[in-house]
Amino acid sequence: MTELLELVSDKAQRLIQVRETLGLNPKQFADKLEENPSNYYQMEAGKRPIGKHKSNELVRLLHLNPIWWETGQGEMFAPKGTVELKMVDDEEYESAWLPYYSIPLQGSFNEMSDPESNYGQAEKIKVIIKRGENVERNVVFEVRGQSMYPKYSEGTKIRCKIVNPADWEYISSGVYAISYNDSFVVKRIKDNELYTKGFLTLHSDNPDYGSTTVPTDQIHHIWKILRIIDSPAD
Repeated sequence: MTELLELVSDKAQRLIQVRETLGLNPKQFADKLEENPSNYYQMEAGKRPIGKHKSNELVRLLHLNPIWWETGQGEMFAPKGTVELKMVDDEEYESAWLPYYSIPLQGSFNEMSDPESNYGQAEKIKVIIKRGENVERNVVFEVRGQSMYPKYSEGTKIRCKIVNPADWEYISSGVYAISYNDSFVVKRIKDNELYTKGFLTLHSDNPDYGSTTVPTDQIHHIWKILRIIDSPAD
């Protein structure tokens, strides 16, 4: 029930954002929507649920970007001349609060203090997830540097899940956040050589940056990157 109220409140806040962007007062906006003023005031106050039918109607009438309407991400309005997009199924998604550590992940191999000993009190960040998705031991980090450009440019926030050390030898190729020695980086693993050679080779996506090998005994933690939750526009 609490999650439902949070989602309703999010849409109520976005409704206010749209109204203020259009420079209208609540009565004028209700008239524009051909909505009973009393009903509109209740929607804006979060006391009247904004369900799927009403969401579809608002997106159509106001030419909203449906992704922004459902998640708050992206541009508020749909670009002119675009084909009308299918509405995001609000029953398919829900919100979750995850620990967020603002200490950024180095995109290069420059040394920085390993945040595992300097986490302190984690902040919380709300993310949109598939309904029922398991977010146990998930955290959010921020990327710094351009060695993983273009997909993971500076300022990108990534949702990660810690990998059990017993499973390190079985890690498949992909992008990971890795804490080792005095460094905390986001890098690509192409070939896992922990079992055969006792080290990992960490690769940069940006060809202007290099690779490095890290022995097993220098690795502190490994997180698998699951999703990008926010990324600045180029």
